[in-house]
Amino acid sequence: MVLHVTTYIDANVPDVVLHENTYKKSYVMTCILAIPKVRIGLSDVITRSNRTRKHSSQVYTHSAIIYTSSVNLNQHFTFTYIQNL
Repeated sequence: MVLHVTTYIDANVPDVVLHENTYKKSYVMTCILAIPKVRIGLSDVITRSNRTRKHSSQVYTHSAIIYTSSVNLNQHFTFTYIQNL
């Protein structure tokens, strides 16, 4: 999997207001890079999907690798992640 994010924040753009908070200097970028399917042993009490009813001893869930990077709003940045699955 290859994730490449390039962003440029112009200093002339007004401050961003989100959920009644003003972010002037920095913000947090969160990327979900990989969501592999993981098999765990649970009964179909957890979920009632057709797949689970057919395979009552197996429930599939997802685990996520989440990377968080805090960057300065006034600078140009590049975030690159390469993973072979």
